[in-house]
Amino acid sequence: MLAFVTVTANAQEQFTEGPITYTITSPTTVEVSQLDNKLTGAVTIPEMVIHRGTNNYTVTSIGESACRWSVASSISIPETVDSIKKSAFSGSKFTTIRLPQNLRYIGPYAFSACPLTAIEVPATVEANIGHYYPSRRPKRNRNCSVLWLSYCRSRNSFNCY
Repeated sequence: MLAFVTVTANAQEQFTEGPITYTITSPTTVEVSQLDNKLTGAVTIPEMVIHRGTNNYTVTSIGESACRWSVASSISIPETVDSIKKSAFSGSKFTTIRLPQNLRYIGPYAFSACPLTAIEVPATVEANIGHYYPSRRPKRNRNCSVLWLSYCRSRNSFNCY
């Protein structure tokens, strides 16, 4: 018996709305895949985005390196986001960030080389605590961009030291 199997590789569709490029991850969800890193001021990532006038998508994740090197003064992440992937905000310029209360995952180096002074991690975050610090061992200084961030599970926060 001879059988033919057809395999198709579907690339995930991307679209841009304003300064943000999204990747469709399911029929109802998208991931932020790129933020215009030249935007200054406050940036708000929306909970929902409409594509082609009729398709409503819920923003559920911040993709790998999506907001890398952003010069925004602050970035608001919606409560619908449950994962922040590897190097998502690496090298960004904001000093504080509020994470969604339903966040489940923070990828390695998500905030490396950011001048964060503090970050509260929701108790819902699972996983591999320990790769959230800057990627190279810097000198001691008050600025977290040049410090290791240590995770304190009892207080659900990162601390600069």
